[in-house]
This record gives sequence, C-alpha cells and structure tokens, in this order.
Amino acid sequence: MDNRLFEEYFDSIFKYSNIFSKEEYEHNCHLFETAYGPFLPLDKKSRILDIGCGAGHFLYFLTKKGYVDFLGIDVSGQQIDFCKKNISRQVEKIDAFDFLRDKTNTFDALVANDVVEHIPKDDIIGFLSLINKALSPKGVLLLKTFNLGNPFAIFGRYKDFTHTTGFTERSLYQVLWLAGFRDIIILPIRERGFLRKALVSLIWFFMS
Repeated sequence: MDNRLFEEYFDSIFKYSNIFSKEEYEHNCHLFETAYGPFLPLDKKSRILDIGCGAGHFLYFLTKKGYVDFLGIDVSGQQIDFCKKNISRQVEKIDAFDFLRDKTNTFDALVANDVVEHIPKDDIIGFLSLINKALSPKGVLLLKTFNLGNPFAIFGRYKDFTHTTGFTERSLYQVLWLAGFRDIIILPIRERGFLRKALVSLIWFFMS
C-alpha cells in the first residue's frame, strides 16, 4: 500500500471525521465502557496494547479508568504526534506486524478499534494470529469494526480509501476462528435513535 496514505492520514481524512473536543472524548469513554467494560482486566497494572491508536480516544479512556501500563501504536506519524501532544506520550510509531512479530504471551488485553478493515484481505488471518500469539493465556482481544450486515454500514466501508476489507458478524467469526481464537463473542453496538432503528428494521423486512 502507498505509504502516503498513512503518512498524511490525519490531514487527508481523519481530522474530518472527528472534532477532538473534550465532549467527544468523554462520549467515546461512555461507548467504550458500555462495549468493553465487562471484558477489561480488573488489575489496573495489566499490560494493554492499543493497535491503531489514532488520536488517542481509547488511550484517554484507559487513563481515565486508572490503567497505567499501556501502549498505543500507529503507522501514522501524524496520529502519534497528535497523541503525544494532547493525550499521552505512551505511544510509538510502528507497523503493527513489525511490532507484534516477536511478541509472545505479552499483553493482558489487546485493542483494535476500527483497524481490521484497513488490513489487506490476504494478511488478515496472519494479523489476527500475531495478536493471538501476543496475548497472555487469559488475555482478551477487543476488536471493533463496522458490520456490513447493517445496511447503513456501506458508507463506513467506502468513506476511507484505506479500507480494504469489510465484514459481517459471520465472516469476522470465521477469520478469528482461523487465527486460533475459540472463546469468541460478537456483540452489536446499539443503533442510536428510534428513527434509525426503525429504518434498519424496515430495510431488513424488505430484504428478508
């Protein structure tokens, strides 16, 4: 993939999808708590890796929760610079494949928010296998991506030129299984607003 896509990722697209206000970070904390809270390690000294940390929304959440031994990595230097300046200095610019290659039983939790859709299809199982190897025996992977089983997700799939792959809950389960995961739980994020819920239900009614 053309390195320019990530070298200038922040300026070319990411800053147009976020506001970077305190309210936005706090709102994301609420979403993370709802989705991930029950699965996070209880020990605040647990080792946690945030792959594709972006502008540090999840790192902000971890700090607020009291976790201390965490690291965010991202291939975009602009994203890392933003994090260092505004969120946390516990970040590193590095490709996830290179970082994970020599890691075994290292992390108690590994987070990949909106990352897997950027991975080329032929590399996805290898990527998830490296994650599986890097987790401690009781470690947990927290992964988020848009669900193309939802009719509204098509915009998310194609709004970013660096998105190379899309998933439904079934295909995501499939690649996780092939990468060695066995205790797999796939949960939806609730649709926001009554009208949106009604529209999704109506579309599914006509598609079924």
